[in-house]
Amino acid sequence: MRLREHKGLQQLSTLTNSVKSFLGPVKSYKFIFDQSTNESTLTCSSFHLLESLDLTSSVGQLLNETVQAHQKRYKTGTTTLLLLAGCWSSSVLECLQQGIPTSLIATLLIEGLNSCIEQVQHLLVPLENVSITRGCVAERSFATGHIHCVSLCEHTSKCEYHCEDQDSKNKTVSKCNNSFLNSKGPGGLHQPSGTHFKIQSNLKKKLTHSRHFYVSERTFCQDFSQKTEADSSSSHTLENVARSLSHGSQNVMNLVKSAFYHFVENANETSVTKSHIHVSRLYTCCLPGLSEEYCNASFGFTTLVPPENAAVSNYLKGKSLQVLLLDGSLTESYRHMGFNCSTNLKIVSDPFSVKSKREESWVSGTFSKIIQANVNLILLKGDICPILMNQCIHRNILTVSHVPQNVLEAFSESTRAIPVTYLTQLSQCCIGSGAFVSICTKGSTVIEVGQRIAININARKMNLITVILSSRIGSKMHIIEDQFWSSAYRIHHALQEKKVFHGGGAVEVLCLAHLRKLEEECIQKESPTEAAMFPTMSSWMVNASIHYKAYIFKCLAKGWYKYLSILFCNIGEYTSELEAMTFIQKELQNISCSSSPSQYILREYNKKILLIDSYTKGGVEPVYDNVTPKIEAWRRALHLVLAVLQTDVEIITVSSA
Repeated sequence: MRLREHKGLQQLSTLTNSVKSFLGPVKSYKFIFDQSTNESTLTCSSFHLLESLDLTSSVGQLLNETVQAHQKRYKTGTTTLLLLAGCWSSSVLECLQQGIPTSLIATLLIEGLNSCIEQVQHLLVPLENVSITRGCVAERSFATGHIHCVSLCEHTSKCEYHCEDQDSKNKTVSKCNNSFLNSKGPGGLHQPSGTHFKIQSNLKKKLTHSRHFYVSERTFCQDFSQKTEADSSSSHTLENVARSLSHGSQNVMNLVKSAFYHFVENANETSVTKSHIHVSRLYTCCLPGLSEEYCNASFGFTTLVPPENAAVSNYLKGKSLQVLLLDGSLTESYRHMGFNCSTNLKIVSDPFSVKSKREESWVSGTFSKIIQANVNLILLKGDICPILMNQCIHRNILTVSHVPQNVLEAFSESTRAIPVTYLTQLSQCCIGSGAFVSICTKGSTVIEVGQRIAININARKMNLITVILSSRIGSKMHIIEDQFWSSAYRIHHALQEKKVFHGGGAVEVLCLAHLRKLEEECIQKESPTEAAMFPTMSSWMVNASIHYKAYIFKCLAKGWYKYLSILFCNIGEYTSELEAMTFIQKELQNISCSSSPSQYILREYNKKILLIDSYTKGGVEPVYDNVTPKIEAWRRALHLVLAVLQTDVEIITVSSA
């Protein structure tokens, strides 16, 4: 087959080159210009970059579907998937150039990858017991403002963030005084006294890119245990696990830690397990246009509402509210997805007056049912009729539309409300109670964004944390949100699996060394067990597999080689891929001289690699990677390459015929 006819593999390699700058902690941002709207978007996310590209080709669609499936499942590792797909597509093209059969390429590539996956199990770090240090001095996150989300009721939560300049006062204190958790009354949970999280403020801002993209130089709390590779088997804390998984987003990771602290506080535990961390109970409220001082995490549901609803919230503050949850819309035309219209009806005309009367009749009947239900708060997943909303406002009934499904579930658990699709299904047993609402303020100023006001809705025993994200730049707002969810899911996967990989390219270097070893073994001698490995192949195919095996493993290793050179360049220590490749080559030589490659990587290699997290540069905190998301990214990348290869072969075969 002629190499130039494999356009799919060439397109795949070209597409994936666009995300090279997104790998590692020191990312380069890209502007995406939309010619239809003449608007630009700033991003450093591979997933959102692909969403913005016009992927109309078959290869582009395969790539997009693979990335979307991985992102939907793991929320991390898409850049690794894309880069390896590009690197391995180039490797497959090299194999085709040597005339190697496609079936043999696919078989041996899968065999080599499976062998690498077995080998990297030696670099696992167990996380059986992740503790949380009460009262430990944590690092300062974005927000050091003073934000109140307070319901004037003894059962509602009160979160205050006090931050003072350390030059004027040698102390900065963050108080999380939750009167609801401190109470032992009905529905209250006991909160041990003295559980406060202090925030350290002796930070110096260092500009990168512009004044809007700065990093911080910080000192760590004195009692924090600096971990090295030698004591990786000892117990871990949530603080060092989060720092090791931050991957250059330490400020965002601090927000994630703050949110997870609330989950552990609610459970009144000193250790963190997968049962405590509920990513599905996290919600982000974005405040574009405000400074990053507003970023914080608090109990309840924080959202933006029009001023009219804010006035209703102010009237209802401090009162226990009756809650109605709607898993649909409050509009006259709303029908559920399974609704089938009658087929034997034909609308001759529908004048505006007739339609208006029908809507007025529906609004009147719906509003009567709401009044009869005696509710103060309506949370609905869909839209609400503006006329109906205005009538609810006049009766001091707070309505909040477009509420996510996980928020509705949290309110259903805490208020005992049963979500309904239509008001015709409403009965007294479906109405919940015990919700409270308050207006969010910073100092004495109400938080307002674009003529919309931030309110907080909470309830007893609510297992929902809202993380407020803010930025004066709209495009950076999206970047912060992407980084937050990636960081949250990295901790989530680590606690779910109770294990992590050593990061900083450690597993990839071990894979590269292992493939080099397999390549040398294939060159030195022919394995007598090859025939048993391929029982269904002809003798010619068995001989061909023995002959080409070393070369295919070499091409697979080239993919890792290219990936590692990009990673080390993006760490910031190497100015070119040539310097990075020189370092990789030296490490491979050291590993080949070692009796145990995995032990060399644990003891020597990790000491040479600078910390991926640029915020803790100069420390000895290890870098970790998730296990399953990384391995699945490898597998999906290779399967994508092989799928494109198979498509190319079929197209070439049909064209030749």
